[in-house]
Amino acid sequence: MAARHHTLSSSIASLHGDEQAVGSPLNDTELTALQRTRLFGATGTVLMAIGALGAGARPVVQDPTFGVRLLNLPSRIQTVSLTMTSTGAVMMALAWLMLGRFALGNRRMSRGDLDRTLLLWIVPLLIAPPMYSKDVYSYLAQSQISLEGLDPYRVGPASGLGLSHVFTLSVPTLWRETPAPYGPLFLWIGRGISALTGENIVAAVLCHRLVELVGVALIVWATP
Repeated sequence: MAARHHTLSSSIASLHGDEQAVGSPLNDTELTALQRTRLFGATGTVLMAIGALGAGARPVVQDPTFGVRLLNLPSRIQTVSLTMTSTGAVMMALAWLMLGRFALGNRRMSRGDLDRTLLLWIVPLLIAPPMYSKDVYSYLAQSQISLEGLDPYRVGPASGLGLSHVFTLSVPTLWRETPAPYGPLFLWIGRGISALTGENIVAAVLCHRLVELVGVALIVWATP
């Protein structure tokens, strides 16, 4: 696993291998401090991922953690899970601020160092349940409405799919009658995901996350 992670991070860093470095490389002391900052941020994202098992926006049905004693434990200690998620988010924000000092001054981290740090911080969140919002379930429902040939700009999940549909069940009650506020491109992507994954909530959520990851990768690639 470590070898695969090294290969992936090295491959991403190599995309920027032809860019000129700004300033001098970090010395050994600064590299050690960078490693600690990287580990601090990674610890924060791991805490967020674990806490999300209890405090996250898990689906009402097709919850992959249901019945798995270890993974379902955080849901029994909601206060602890919420504390872990919030603490992890604060650690992540602090780590981001701490990382800034290695991008200023006469000696700076390389682009490869930054890419590897970003990858390390992203990985735990890729497999975590949604956090702080259940909007993704509305996305799934509205995309399914579009796939079935109805107008998602006129009908909401409840009237378009029915209250017993697996997607509607996970949409917050407040939004079950709300039509889609998103543009056609967003719904076109969502319709493709729905066609690919059917009514599998976990697969659909992961596909939406992969689309977001592609967007982040493009930002990373385009950033000088």
